[in-house]
This record gives sequence, structure tokens and C-alpha cells, in this order.
Amino acid sequence: MPIGSSAGESYPWGPSFVKYLADGKTVSFEDIKNDILYAVDRDSTVEDYMGWVKDDYNFDLKSIDRLTVGGRELSKWKDGNTVYFGNEDVNAAQYRFKVEYDPSDKEGGEHFIWTMNEAVKNNEPVQLTYTVKLVNPKNNPGESYGRYDEDGSEEYDGLYTNQKAVLHPVGSDQEKGKTEVFSKPTVSYTIPGGELPTIPEGGTSKSKTAEQLDENFKSQVALSLPSAEEQLVSDVVLVLDKSTSTGLKEQALEMLQNLKKEVQEKGAKVKVGVVLFNKEAHTDGFMDLETQYEAIEAAICQEIKSGTNLHAGILAGKSMLDQDTGVADERKTLVVVSDGITYMFNENPTAVAWGFMADSPKHFAGPDNWKSKYGNNQAPTDWNAWLTGIGARLSEQKDTHDYPYGTEPDASLITPVEEAGNYVNSIDKALYLSYEAYAQAASEGYHCYAMPITPPGTASNYEWGMSFMRYLANGKQVSFDSIENDILYAVDKGSVVKDYMGYVKEDYNFDFDHLDQLTVGGKALSMYQEGNTWYFGDGEPGPQNYRFKVVYDAGNKAETEMFTWYIEEPVSNFAPVQLTYTVKLINPKTADGTYGKYDRDGSQHYEGLYTNQEAVLYPVDSHGNEYRPEEFAKPTVSYVVEHGTPEPGPAPTPTPNPDNNGGGSHGGHGGGSSSGSKKSSTTTASGPAAQPTEPVTPVVPEPQPVVPAEGLPKTGDTDRMDVPMALLAIGMMAAAYVLMTGRKKTEE
Repeated sequence: MPIGSSAGESYPWGPSFVKYLADGKTVSFEDIKNDILYAVDRDSTVEDYMGWVKDDYNFDLKSIDRLTVGGRELSKWKDGNTVYFGNEDVNAAQYRFKVEYDPSDKEGGEHFIWTMNEAVKNNEPVQLTYTVKLVNPKNNPGESYGRYDEDGSEEYDGLYTNQKAVLHPVGSDQEKGKTEVFSKPTVSYTIPGGELPTIPEGGTSKSKTAEQLDENFKSQVALSLPSAEEQLVSDVVLVLDKSTSTGLKEQALEMLQNLKKEVQEKGAKVKVGVVLFNKEAHTDGFMDLETQYEAIEAAICQEIKSGTNLHAGILAGKSMLDQDTGVADERKTLVVVSDGITYMFNENPTAVAWGFMADSPKHFAGPDNWKSKYGNNQAPTDWNAWLTGIGARLSEQKDTHDYPYGTEPDASLITPVEEAGNYVNSIDKALYLSYEAYAQAASEGYHCYAMPITPPGTASNYEWGMSFMRYLANGKQVSFDSIENDILYAVDKGSVVKDYMGYVKEDYNFDFDHLDQLTVGGKALSMYQEGNTWYFGDGEPGPQNYRFKVVYDAGNKAETEMFTWYIEEPVSNFAPVQLTYTVKLINPKTADGTYGKYDRDGSQHYEGLYTNQEAVLYPVDSHGNEYRPEEFAKPTVSYVVEHGTPEPGPAPTPTPNPDNNGGGSHGGHGGGSSSGSKKSSTTTASGPAAQPTEPVTPVVPEPQPVVPAEGLPKTGDTDRMDVPMALLAIGMMAAAYVLMTGRKKTEE
């Protein structure tokens, strides 16, 4: 900044030199103040193209989630493919930021433009969060694809969630600056299969029941999400590394506070266990979330030091869930929070007497063992292959060189220094056993979450630890918000149930008779019928206002007769949703015998008479992920024919025999059902029309039943095998963000 003076008039070369330093610009303190205050100004834009490589991978934009300024979330208003952010009254005429999405070219050209309608302050970072989805994942079992790099700092080669994101800045002087390119984060995923066990997620809690046939050969059937047979009790165990930050602990407590409010409103119960681990695992057992919240908070916030035994922490958490047999496995959640930097194992801390060369022969266990063995602290390129190799060596090495951590091992236990690379060391074994314990917990049906943490000055030095935690998480970005949703909700909006009426060719045929009711948390919703479609909701539901919908398809009134139940809101684990309807056996036998065997909930796995061929849930979770279809249990009913007159069958006997095939109890009358498959066929004798003798008082449902409309067009013979399978959920929902601070690469 040149200054005016009489000396400048005598020596013009001086002011000229200062102007040269200023690159010819006129500079003022006002300009300098603006440059200090603001990162970019109004009319700056960011152009962001979704990740795509021809014949390899393709990411689609799934949603624009939120925009925050200085950590405070702005209101959002959507108009077509444009999303506006601003104050509460935001609209297209007054907004602070907008995002315009262009989906016209889904292969290579899909992008959005983010426009700033105000200056962005350096001390109030602006962050836009959105979600992309990999639409063409590979399907080779056991294979891993990509390598995870949260912020693009490692500059790995794909899978890039975005091809490029470019900032076109406008300065506080309203001049356009040089374009700047954001770093390119990458993600990864693994297809289940191969030699290692996969880490499954717990199935959806659900149930199906059928009442015994009444005197009109009708049975009331109930589909429930979650299972109506379960108590509304859930277990949540938090396994926390001693290095867990205060911020993460506060997030965990916020999640628990929200859960506490929910269970109070719904009359449910959540038990919380806290496991803190250093070289050992420490826990005080389960505590009631509603009545012992302060004790839970104290347990989470306590500080411990000395060592990291991830294996012991997972074992302790799993043990708590295992021992609580009063809670269904689908209602158990295990959350493991750690930096993954572990070098001991077992409930009682144990290490491997691994010999290696430093400045002299050494054999201690510690986080630097990784670099001593592998030459650096980088993670394996393929954790599947690495774990397979460690497992093979452990099968030979076994516990031969193990010793209690914190003691001096006998010299005979120490592995040869010159063969260090041929032995499994403490870190190798600790990681392998931690994986095994975590996978075992998941295989029990527990909902398991692995959350990596980043303690200051540590995680970056031991990349293998954080990478291992991301591997346990199957590449998913896990937060306490997402865990809270998974605990709260059984399935979310977009989930569907397809239910086919019971039928076996030339044996038996159940017709859909009527819908009874739909309840949420035991309270019946209002119901409105329009043709063969029923809408359920509050007040006066209809096509534009409903929470659930059922569409009936008569098909051929045999194997293709079915209905589809559409779920249009999250289903709470603490307020079960139950759809009740009635079916009728239209062709009961007249030859003497017992037909079928009664099993109210399908738990005995009898072979008919099935009220339904199958009922299949196509679940969508609280993040919009689609999962593999899940079948409901198949309840069975029965009836007896005596002297040519059929009657509803008896209630189940105290000691049912699962091997009973449901066949006729009197010789020569093959009234037994087959498996219920569309391809099954059982031929039986038939007689005159069946008439029950002793009436059985039917259960009259409330509200009054609504029958399907007569004479409506039919859809024809629709093969249920044409229903598309839900995509395998691979955790490729990657949340990307733009932070308007930090160093960017400059594109000339």
C-alpha cells in the first residue's frame, strides 16, 4: 500500500515499486478488513460432478441433506430440482444459498451448482451436506473395491464419490478469482462371501399369526412390525475406547436423551450398558435408561488410562448382550468406538512375545510393533486378504508365544528376531481376535456398529488402526444420529410387504375375505376404501393423505391372489404396527380325517394348512438403504371331518410334534397339505359340499370389516417371482461436504 508524501514526488521510483508489489491493485484497509472477514463473497459458485468412470462405477445424487452456517442449520425449501436455504421464510425470492441439480446426464454429466447469495465469513464456515449412492456395485463374493480416504488427503485412485468439485470464487471486491479444485475423497466396500465370515446386520423384528378356523372356515391373520410377540425392551451397549473424545461422548449422551424421551412417550424400556476399556474392560452392568440416566452419564464420562485392549472391550459388550436372554436378539445393539490402535487381547490382557530388531533385539508389545514388522504404519490394501493370512498363521502358531501383558516373558517364549516377519505379533493377533468377536456378535443377530475416532496427534501416526475400524464398519460412515434412528425404527418409509394367500393345487385354497384394521402402538387408524385399495391414517385418510396403504390383487384367485402393503412412515420399534385381515378356506374336505395342524405363529414349522403361501418384507432402513427381502413365519390352521362333516380343528396340543406332516389321521383320506409352494400338488378325494356342524363363536373385529370391491378389473396371472430383489446394502451411502475454509488446490 503506497503512501502519499512529498518524498514520493522527489523519488517516484519508491511509490512505483510499492504499487508493483500490490500487483497494480489499489489497496485500502477496508479491502484488507473484508479479506480477513470473508472467504468468498456473494455470487461465488461451486460446481460439483457426481463420481463416474465408464464401465466401472457410477454414483448418483440421492439427496441434498442440509446446509449449516457456523454450525447452525438453515431452513430448506425445495422447488423441483432446486433447493433453497435461508431463514424460516426461505423461498425462491429470498434465500441465502441455493443448489440447482442437473440430472440430465446420469453418466458423466450429473452435477449440481451451489450459489452463494451472501458473503461467507471465515469465522462462520458454511457446510453443504448431501448424499450420493453407488448404483452399480460389483458382485464378486469376498472382493473389496476402492480404498477409504475421508478427506482426499491420501490422493488414492478411486472410488471417487465425485469426479470434481470446483469453486468459482468472487472476492469482496466483486472481482472473480481463479477457480479452485476441492480435494477428492474416496470410499470402499466389500462384497460378502469368500473365506472370511461376513458381518451381517440383525434381521427385522416381525411376526405373523393366524387364529384357528371358525365355524365358517375363516381365520384372522395379523402381520406385525416389529413382532407383536416381543416385549418392548431393547438393550444398548456402548463399548468405548479410553481415547474416546469428549465430543463423541456428548453425542452418545444426546442419543440416549432422545431415546429416553421416546421410551417415556411409548411406555417402552431401554437398558444401557457402558463398557470402558484400556488394557482391561470395565463395566457396571445394565442400567435403566429412564430411571438411571445420571448413572449412565457418569459411567460414560469417567476417565481411564493405560493400554488399549479392543478385544476385551468387544468380548465384554457381547457377553452383556448374550446374558440378557429376556430381550430379543433383534433388539440388541452393540456400538464399538475406538481408534483401533490395539496391541493386547483376551479378557485378561495378553501379548505375544514377538522378537524384533530395533537398535537392539526387542520383544515388547506396543503400537509401534506394526511399523517394526511392516516397515510403515499404513493399512493393508486388502483387509480381507490380510486377516485370512493372519488366521492361517495363527492356526499354526496358536498360543505358543503368548504371555500375560505387563510381565516379562520367559526367554523360551520369544520368537526368533531374524524370523520376525514369519510370526504373528501382538497387534496382528489383537486385530484378528477383535474382528472375530465383532463378527460373532453380528452373527447372533445383534445390530453392531463400529465407529472410528480420531484422537489428536495419534490416529494419523497409526493409519492401520483407523482403517481397521472403518473395515469393521464395512465402509459405512456411522454416527450416533444414525444409530439412534436404527434403534428407534424397525423399518422406514418405502418398505413394502407382499402377502400371497394360501393355496396348494387340488388340495386347499384360502381366499382373501376382508381387511379388519391397522393399528399403531395398539391404536386403530382410520380406514378408507377406494376400489381394491385401502388407505390408513389420521382423521379422513385418502389417496393424498395416508400413512399406510394396502392394494389387493385377486389375480387368478389361486396361487397369484395377493395384496401389497405399502409403508409410508417410519415404523417405531416401540410402537408396533399391526395389519389384521381375514382369509377363508373355500374348499374344505368332506372325507373323514384331520387336515392340517394348528400353529398360531409358525414357530413349529408344520407343513400346512398354510393360511398364506408366503409373506415377504422388502425393508428400507432409516437411511434409505434397501435390504434383502425377509420372509415372515408361516402359521398353519386345521380342521376335522367326522361322518362327512368338517369342523374347525382343536387348539394346539401341549407337546406338538414338529415332524407331523399335517396329513389325514384316518387311513385312506389324504387330507394332508403340501409345503404350500406354487409348484406343489397333492391329489385328494372329494365329496359333497362341506357343512360344519357345531358352530364356533367367531371373533368380531373392530372396526367393521371392509370387503374387497367386486367386479373390478383384474391384473391377470402375475408371477410373484417377477418381484425385483432389493439391492444388497453395501454401505455405500457416502456423505460428502464442502467446507469453505482450508487449503485448496488451484487450477490455473
